[in-house]
Amino acid sequence: MFSTDQFYEAKVFLKSYADALDCIEESAKRAQAVKNYENKMRAIIGAKERKEIEFKSGHMVKGPNYKEGEQYRMLQFTHYVFRKYFPHFETSKNDYYQLTNHLSEGIDKLKFVAGEEGL
Repeated sequence: MFSTDQFYEAKVFLKSYADALDCIEESAKRAQAVKNYENKMRAIIGAKERKEIEFKSGHMVKGPNYKEGEQYRMLQFTHYVFRKYFPHFETSKNDYYQLTNHLSEGIDKLKFVAGEEGL
């Protein structure tokens, strides 16, 4: 059997170990948050250098090359996919059952295309 001192030492060790694991987890979360911030800042700086965006009076606005930017192209692609696979979305907004049917049909079409192209 363990003595009171051994039990106390084991308890202190396990508490210290748990604290160390919590510290490592918190450090990893902070490091990831810093990395995310750096990536976002790089994207903003790059867009500013490419004149996709500008800053006026402390606000970000479209720059002269806005339509050449990655964000704009992704938005255009999203609109294309939405119009192609969910064409009845706008007309079914107020009818829940019709909306779910149209969404299900669109998702099924996307699954078929993804399966067909091996995505």
